[in-house]
Amino acid sequence: MSADMKAKLTSPKAILRIVELIFSIITFALVAEYSGYSKVDFTLFTGITTMILCLVFLGLYVARMDDSPTVSLFELIINVLFWVFWLSTAAAVSSIVSDINGASFFGNWKGDADKFRASCAFAWLTFFLWTASTALSVMDTLKGRRGGGAAPAAPAAPAVAMV
Repeated sequence: MSADMKAKLTSPKAILRIVELIFSIITFALVAEYSGYSKVDFTLFTGITTMILCLVFLGLYVARMDDSPTVSLFELIINVLFWVFWLSTAAAVSSIVSDINGASFFGNWKGDADKFRASCAFAWLTFFLWTASTALSVMDTLKGRRGGGAAPAAPAAPAVAMV
């Protein structure tokens, strides 16, 4: 592994993506056998798409394409969207845990309540990771607009001597 690639994969954005990838796999794996219930299906959708996106973004980081203003803006939009998705997923899994704890409707799931509690914890942790990713994307996008992406200032008029 080259030093440049190692530097890219140890950047804060890449580390966040790697941890998001791991946590989304855990969240997904804990509830995968319970598909068919809409809240679980949404958790599965969010987990699977997060895995794919994290791999895509890691590929962009390694290919050094993340320095592009277009890619930065795309990353910001995706981060905001998935920030909302993970907030919704965490709330949905929290609702399932609440339903399991308080009702006999989920009687056949009571033995698996620990899986849902763990999935709930990882969903909230993943939401907080996406919050950090979104904050980094906002800072990168603003830095790009202020730095390299800004138009140069108009030259000042030449000084005229008043006689």
